[in-house]
Amino acid sequence: MWQEKRDVVVIVFSLLLLTCVSSSLLPILPRDETRYLSVAWEMYIHKSLLIPLINGKFYTHKPPLLFWLIILLWKVVGICGGCVRIIPLLFSLASLFLIKKMASLLWGGEREGVVAMYLASGTILWMLWSFLIMFDMLLTFWVLLAIYGGLVWRLRHKKEALVLVMVGTWGGILTKGPVTLLHIISASIALEFSFPPGPLSRKKWWTLMLSSLLLGILLCGSWLIPACIKGGEGYCHNILWTQTLERIHHSFAHKRPLWWYIPLLPVLFFPWSLYLGIWKHAFSLRREPGVKWCLLWFSLTFGLFSIISCKQIHYLLPLIPCISLIGAKAIVSYKENRGPSLPPAVFATMGMGVILLPLLKKIFPHLSLIPTSMCLPLGLILVCGGITLFILRRKEQSFLIRAQTLFIFFIALSNIFLFSHSSLYRRFDLTPMAKAVHDLQKKGKEVTFVGDYEDELGFLGRLTGKIKEISFSKLPHFIRTHPHSFLIIKTSPSTTLPPQLTNRVVMRQPYDRKILLLIRE
Repeated sequence: MWQEKRDVVVIVFSLLLLTCVSSSLLPILPRDETRYLSVAWEMYIHKSLLIPLINGKFYTHKPPLLFWLIILLWKVVGICGGCVRIIPLLFSLASLFLIKKMASLLWGGEREGVVAMYLASGTILWMLWSFLIMFDMLLTFWVLLAIYGGLVWRLRHKKEALVLVMVGTWGGILTKGPVTLLHIISASIALEFSFPPGPLSRKKWWTLMLSSLLLGILLCGSWLIPACIKGGEGYCHNILWTQTLERIHHSFAHKRPLWWYIPLLPVLFFPWSLYLGIWKHAFSLRREPGVKWCLLWFSLTFGLFSIISCKQIHYLLPLIPCISLIGAKAIVSYKENRGPSLPPAVFATMGMGVILLPLLKKIFPHLSLIPTSMCLPLGLILVCGGITLFILRRKEQSFLIRAQTLFIFFIALSNIFLFSHSSLYRRFDLTPMAKAVHDLQKKGKEVTFVGDYEDELGFLGRLTGKIKEISFSKLPHFIRTHPHSFLIIKTSPSTTLPPQLTNRVVMRQPYDRKILLLIRE
């Protein structure tokens, strides 16, 4: 049986434990986490709260809300990196409670809400983005807040709910821009085809709904207009045009084909995508209004994001709630008590594959980055978990859902622990190089990065000066004209440096599959 209060406590505690462990054991991961913390750091030290900064320049890729929250946290607890992971955690927990409220509003009971919380928090993507310092979990909360407001407005006809639509629109745009509107409008259109407007006319319902969206957009002007005035025409063009319309039509980053998301759907909702019986039953419920709404919400949003040129799997994070709601309704009404055999078989097979990875490195060289020391323990965990799930498959559905979710949490914790004690840690912890650059800048030395620099070192080294950037093609000329500049070169370990640089390497820093070289003047 579902025991709602106890289950909620288990979910909250599990995510809190995962975040605390990741904060303690994981480095600030390049390139995204290091970049976002460096942007917040520059805003903090230069008191530039209006416009985000990156390596001394305006940062136009994202609005400032996440950076404001990081700075606010630093004002309260002091400057730290790991503690910032509490921000996505809080938004993750708030999103889970909104999912629970939606389920209660749709179906009137508590069980669907608790199951939906388990399903959402038990997906690999949700679990990881609950502690990664990125924008997507914040966006998910704001989108859900606006959609929940629209749902209350449709089903309960309470005008106060429109405030939630307005606030959710405002927060989402300040978090990640106009992409927020795609989520909210898709869910609103799905409401039109799933639930009657009740005593309201369709015209009045849509007028007030769209007015709330418009007010949320106008509220963003309180930041955007002063920022554009201060940043000038170039900043205004980049934040309004390059980062929105160009990403939709012809992206300069993460450009993918139209079909790219389709094969990733099982990954998006893993491991629940393995429970085929549940989804078969969910399909039989497709005419039920709540399920129909979630299906339309997912389909419309998925279609729009497939059309957009810029694609990443975590851009679909806000769609996990609607799949969770569908799964929750199917599980609660599911009559089959026996669990499926596919998930245990998949986990056991994955485990055997991980154990055999050291043997496959000779055939697939790109696997060489994975430390051999991680393969055996992680593989055994997956195999043992698969066997355990197979033994428990005759238990009732409520028990199986809890067991599967907690198993995924245990896998995540194990991965963090193994990562922190492996050679991978050194490849993703750029603190030594950042501290070396800090010491050089303190002595008044000029430091130049050769290649594509994304401010990976700014926060880690608490840098107060700018790092100059040049391309590889300009390196020979730069060496001749700047003999007293220290160089940082990101290159492949197999690359041969020019003779005049080889003898001047003072530090080597592994960085993912590459290496950072610090070259003295």
